[in-house]
Amino acid sequence: MIITPTEHDTNPGDVESVELLIKEARRKARRRRFVIGSIIFTALIAVLLAIVGGHGLISSTGPTNHGTQSRTTILPTGPTVALNVAGSLAVGPTGVLYVAAPDERRILARLLDGKFKVVAGTGIAGYSGNGGRAIDAKLTEPTDLTFNATGNLYFVDSGRVRVVRNDGVIETVAGDGSPSWAVGSHPVATVANGAPALSASFRSNPSIAFGPSGILYIASDKQLLRLTISGRLDTIRTHRVSFGKVKGLPTSLDEGLDTLAVAKDGSLYVSGFNGWAIWHVAPNGAATYVGYDRGSGGTIPDLVSDPDGAVYAANGGAIARVTPTGLAPVDKLVKVHGKYFWATNFAFGPHGTLYVDELPGNLGFELRQELVSLRGGRTRVLWTEPKSAAARHSQ
Repeated sequence: MIITPTEHDTNPGDVESVELLIKEARRKARRRRFVIGSIIFTALIAVLLAIVGGHGLISSTGPTNHGTQSRTTILPTGPTVALNVAGSLAVGPTGVLYVAAPDERRILARLLDGKFKVVAGTGIAGYSGNGGRAIDAKLTEPTDLTFNATGNLYFVDSGRVRVVRNDGVIETVAGDGSPSWAVGSHPVATVANGAPALSASFRSNPSIAFGPSGILYIASDKQLLRLTISGRLDTIRTHRVSFGKVKGLPTSLDEGLDTLAVAKDGSLYVSGFNGWAIWHVAPNGAATYVGYDRGSGGTIPDLVSDPDGAVYAANGGAIARVTPTGLAPVDKLVKVHGKYFWATNFAFGPHGTLYVDELPGNLGFELRQELVSLRGGRTRVLWTEPKSAAARHSQ
């Protein structure tokens, strides 16, 4: 028997309920597909980041210090070690912070978790390793770290300029390790114009900096030098003895050059042992007196270029922008940094981050040395000197 539907067999309300159930089932299916797809996409991104991350280390600088994590590669590294005393600072092209460790006779890279990995040095004092792995080389007292544009790390070590290439191999590029001292207490300039860089005699710790065109500049004794592609040293300027004074201070850098920085336009700024003065040296070698700052600690100003090529000076608790016509205090940085004394080393990272290394407390200002980052009005302590090291410095 064939049953044909009548008006009583079909209820409009039942049809609508079925359609609603079907639509809800479809929505749930779409949500399930979206969740599954999101999980798969997230997993793929994680795998890609792990591959791109190279050494698997997380950048310790820039936004990472303030809540945003990013992975990046660093120079090839060795074991994880403790840092006792922080020295010169430098930030690599990928934003990783590097620290000279004079007590350990090593150069270290800082990890996001606050630990330090060896980039160069065995921990045994000496001079060795050219052509081999930097982590197997002997260093004496590394200082004045600086990077070139291709990610090679240059530094000064006992009368030599050495480089850790981005493949982890160490070489010496200038200096024979024998400082030249005159009869008396002051060093003399002995590097002849055009002399082979590897045979040059510097004083113990020359200062180095890269210019915008990739030229390495060296300040040693009373000389300003540049390293040529052929491995020779050209003299930019040799300072002469002068007894003229400005505000009671000598008007020429006659007692030796100390720190060096290069501006975006290729001009150089140098400071020296003559009343904490700073000089501006134009690309043609013409030098003009910039000024001095003895009110914030009286140390020789440390000069550093930021990523945009502007030059800054740190002296005690003050930081100022340096221009050919004088010093311009940077109120924002000074205000944030005001409670910290004797900023002997500092370096600029990406995104406006400033890293500051404080002098150990042997001068009576602070009990223990700290390494801090400053950004956006916020201060973060990255490392504190161990009590054992601080006790040695206070003796």
